[in-house]
Amino acid sequence: MKFSRNNPWIVAMFGGVISAVIAGVILFFLFEYREKERFESMVITSVHNADELIAKNMNEDGLAIYEDILKKVSEKKEPALHSHIKHMIGTCYYRLSFLRNEEKNLTKAILSFEEALKIRTIERYPFGYAATKNNLGIAYCELSDIRDKEKNLARAILAFEEILKIINITVDPVSYALTHSNLGAAYTSLSSVRERDANLINAIKAYTEALRVQTIEKYPLEYATTQNNLGTAYLSLSEVRDGEENLTRAIKAYRNSLKIRTVENYPIDYATTQNNFGVVYIQLSAIQDKEKNLTRAILAFEEALKIRNIKKYPNSYATTQNNLGNVYRRLSEVRDGEENLTRAIKAYRNSLKIRTVENYPIDYATTKNNLGETYYQLAEVKDSESNLKKANRALKEALKIYTIEKYPIKHKEILVNIQNVKRKTR
Repeated sequence: MKFSRNNPWIVAMFGGVISAVIAGVILFFLFEYREKERFESMVITSVHNADELIAKNMNEDGLAIYEDILKKVSEKKEPALHSHIKHMIGTCYYRLSFLRNEEKNLTKAILSFEEALKIRTIERYPFGYAATKNNLGIAYCELSDIRDKEKNLARAILAFEEILKIINITVDPVSYALTHSNLGAAYTSLSSVRERDANLINAIKAYTEALRVQTIEKYPLEYATTQNNLGTAYLSLSEVRDGEENLTRAIKAYRNSLKIRTVENYPIDYATTQNNFGVVYIQLSAIQDKEKNLTRAILAFEEALKIRNIKKYPNSYATTQNNLGNVYRRLSEVRDGEENLTRAIKAYRNSLKIRTVENYPIDYATTKNNLGETYYQLAEVKDSESNLKKANRALKEALKIYTIEKYPIKHKEILVNIQNVKRKTR
């Protein structure tokens, strides 16, 4: 789950801060006044320059300036300015985490935001507090993808909920909607760890609240993103309860997203939503109109692959090819068995051009297992001995990754598949 680096709250709230710093200085002598005035002017100029560098995404240059200034600015004498610099240092480290040393830089970002919050309290600087809490929540969400998922997502949710003590839909509707969107993303991620039903419902409530502000007329891009995320939350909830009803809601949300995410204007986002559409139709095919919905899924994945080509978007290409293979396997149970199984095998092989054991071991094992199961099914139709051998090889490759120590359930599942192949081979 990645948050936008162009998040409107990841900015400096600077002008009023500097005015407060200057107004609060007590001067006793003219000489001291001139020296302090010169010093403050230098600091203000330096911070302003650093802020401008960050606005241009020149994060390392801005970071160097902030860290140098921090040595000269007293936390006690200039608390507002000091906390602003700490906030911006955290922002720099957060952005640098997208380039390298992700865990290390996210940890540094969190530390800087937390230090800023020692000064930016809800009582003294409520809006500065809210801005830093937002960035802290986002950093925790990113860190949750690396380690301590449940703990870091819980911290992120707490940070976002703290913001809603400061802002409401009347005072600051844009930030209110943004915070609810972030809450929705955090709850969706948390649902994969614990209390799936409850957290997905919380995510849906948060996204729905965000859409009170993010209308298609006023904020079309945000509207499309939140509708897509809402669809994904409904898709996940369909696996827990009310399958058909929640899948229908997911389809509606994805269609709303595509009102803005057109192939001409937003091709990458268009492909993402089309891929999601395909997944929904696969799920729906297990409930009703199997052949019709699987055909719709194929069309959606093929639409996604018009954008997600192997050169520009290799990972997305591999994901959609794997999904396409899954659809053809299911369609083979309805019609054109041999033809659709052959198409499934082709799609899985395309996926494995990217999903190598060295670079993506888990994805590699998943697709290898899918491939093995498909060869096993094809052996029922033709070339039994040859396809069973291929099935056995693919499944054993998957088993190298899905070890009994790390993945006991998946390991057992693949062992059963291998045993089925052996029984057929005899």
